[in-house]
Amino acid sequence: MAQRRQSSPVKLSNLLRGDLDWIVMKALEKDRTRRYESASAFAQDIKRYLGNEAVLACPPSAGYLLQKLVRRHRLAFAAGAAVAASLVIGLSVSTWLFFKEKTARESSVQAEIKTQLALGDAKAERDRADEEAKRFQRQLYLVHMNLAKRAWDKTDVGRAVELLDM
Repeated sequence: MAQRRQSSPVKLSNLLRGDLDWIVMKALEKDRTRRYESASAFAQDIKRYLGNEAVLACPPSAGYLLQKLVRRHRLAFAAGAAVAASLVIGLSVSTWLFFKEKTARESSVQAEIKTQLALGDAKAERDRADEEAKRFQRQLYLVHMNLAKRAWDKTDVGRAVELLDM
């Protein structure tokens, strides 16, 4: 049989397992109450199998019913999976970009703080330099005044005037 279908016996055996096993086992059941009620019920179960619907011979579990539903509506589930995948990818990328932007913003704030501190240090240094220059100017003034007084005391009026003009 496998040679006629151009398949291996293992593949053919796997193909016939599952729902077909359940249908055959129910049709061959010894207890009459557990068999199909009629040939049309048997045919309905075969049609359900061919239509990828849940067969009545199989005990209906949630996984089995979901599997049949997915097989029947492959296109809808594929589209739903594609939408879900794109949502997950979009959420992942946006989260990654959010954290990247947050890190960049924190770096920017740190740089701004460092800049403000450096400006504060530069202003303090400038103020110190201005105070030092004023002190130097006062000392220079006092030196000129002392030299002018000495020149006056020596009656060197020209030098005294020159020192006072500085």
